[in-house]
Amino acid sequence: MKKRIFAFFTFCVVIFGGNTAFARTVFSDVPESSLQFPAISKMAELGVIVGDTEGKFRPNDYIDKFETAKVLARISGYDPIDGSDADKSFYARAFDKNRTYLAQYANMYANWNTSCDREIAYLLEKEILTPDDLKTFVGKKADGEEGVFATTKETAAMFLVKAVNKKDAATAAALPTLYLDDTQISAAARPYVYYLKNLDANTRDLRNNFSPKQAITRADFAVLSAALSDYFSLPKLEERKSLPNFQEPPTEVLENFDAVFDGTTASGGNVYAQFILDDNTKKLYKAATPVSVTVNGFMRTVEDLPTGARVRVILKNNMVADIKADTVGGGNFTIDDGENVTLVSVSGVISGKSSDLAAKTITLKLASGELNSYVLAETAKITREGEAANFDALLAGDVSEAKISGSKIYELNARDKTRQVEGLLTETEVDKNGVVTLTLKPSASAEFTRVLLNGAMPVTRDAKKATWKELRIGDLLKITCEYDTATELSAYGTKQDVFGIVSNISIDSKKSTLTLATGEAYNADNIDIYSLRVGDTVKLRLDSGEIYALSVSQKKQQPYVIGFVTSIDETNLTILDISSKILGETTVQLTEKTVFLDENGSDIEFSEIKENVKVRVMFDGTRKNAVSVTIM
Repeated sequence: MKKRIFAFFTFCVVIFGGNTAFARTVFSDVPESSLQFPAISKMAELGVIVGDTEGKFRPNDYIDKFETAKVLARISGYDPIDGSDADKSFYARAFDKNRTYLAQYANMYANWNTSCDREIAYLLEKEILTPDDLKTFVGKKADGEEGVFATTKETAAMFLVKAVNKKDAATAAALPTLYLDDTQISAAARPYVYYLKNLDANTRDLRNNFSPKQAITRADFAVLSAALSDYFSLPKLEERKSLPNFQEPPTEVLENFDAVFDGTTASGGNVYAQFILDDNTKKLYKAATPVSVTVNGFMRTVEDLPTGARVRVILKNNMVADIKADTVGGGNFTIDDGENVTLVSVSGVISGKSSDLAAKTITLKLASGELNSYVLAETAKITREGEAANFDALLAGDVSEAKISGSKIYELNARDKTRQVEGLLTETEVDKNGVVTLTLKPSASAEFTRVLLNGAMPVTRDAKKATWKELRIGDLLKITCEYDTATELSAYGTKQDVFGIVSNISIDSKKSTLTLATGEAYNADNIDIYSLRVGDTVKLRLDSGEIYALSVSQKKQQPYVIGFVTSIDETNLTILDISSKILGETTVQLTEKTVFLDENGSDIEFSEIKENVKVRVMFDGTRKNAVSVTIM
């Protein structure tokens, strides 16, 4: 049985180097004008991902899970030949521990690659892979045909960041919106994708889509890997130092100090934070990307820190890498009775209150679980749900932010533990303990909201009794929450028919997605899409954002081809077509109306289209004349 890669069902071969050193590597199928050339060349020089015996890199081939495992093991320090005795002992223990477990997969699947078992065992022991990851290495289609799964782009990001021991840095960072298709990136993968994006690992398309569920090509895998190359634990470092382009990984110089936060300023696309030291001198430092900020144990951003907050700062290579604030809102304030105090902020849940002739007392349960009691100042300002309130209006369980000095509260803002959340469902997750988490995109906010489900809560969908399993991606959810746990949920779906041309098919172990030429992507977990091909004209029956029925109205040839230019003159363009199942040359005619575009969609001259450059050619209705030629 031939080895098949599930995604676009393409067969590919990848050869990984041993300790071979490469000078500036040139492959016959990777022109130096390619945007991916520097990354591909660097990975080849390091011996991480190299070409085949014909001098080709095969940049557009997909990389499967076994080949991915070999790269992960190598960059994380696996060296069975030249490793120390202690390392080799660790490798042996890892393999012995997982040998029986791996043998089960080998017995189950003819395409299980046993030559990778030692690397996989090493990755399991290092917790770079988990046992659940192995379930996605090999699988079977509906017709029973067996194949090897390709690695998706978001999975590659997760694996690579873990392999270089940057998991904590990735998961501690803030999560901005960086891609047009952010909602398609799973919540588990999002921190790792963003971490690589912040390292300038650019694998987006012209519309700023990351395409997380799409199988990753060798070229894009090289781009993601190269962004992390400073953190590789490659064997035989001394030999690599002889390479012409070798650079020592930067040495991390750490420094920490206590100070008062004095605000931020932006310049040249960078953010700078200013601090006042104990001797009243001011220091300005560039903020690293990303920078970790915690306030009272909660993750925050630099923008959340008010001027005057007392902070502990950690510098890495003279850049702000970490800011911790135990209390927020420092600075001198004059209270109505003339008392001059320094106020700081604390947050927690009201666990109790008491009142007598001497004082009114509020007890807060902090995030750490600690119970602290505070006396309410006579002039204290109290609000609840944004409106002025008094001591009697405060309830046990209220979520509160208080400004205090010592053990006295001077300002308190409270809200009910119960809140209403509304938004579109973007993802449903179930952890190993059966805990269900929903991710929503609120219509009025760029932030995503995550809500835990209470298994006994009432659920309705379109006014009918339902379970959470009947919810559909794209449903409008109206949820009543107690803290972060849903206690009541109402869902509203929209059924409609959509027509379009298939532009992308993504299949992995967790999710199947069908994308149309309009750029809209739909969940296809509930239907069989294995017989579809890119370019088919389809009718989709949608329930919110999920497909529940599909019909092919016409099998059409795609209106474009993608490939590498093999020859060009003023009237004809011939390319090696890589967008079809069978490789072959296609010749199209250039007319006076043909436009030429660069990778950003800007007009360029005809003379800039060179041989060996990868292009997308759009046809007119005749499929003979080129409407546009775009460099990719």
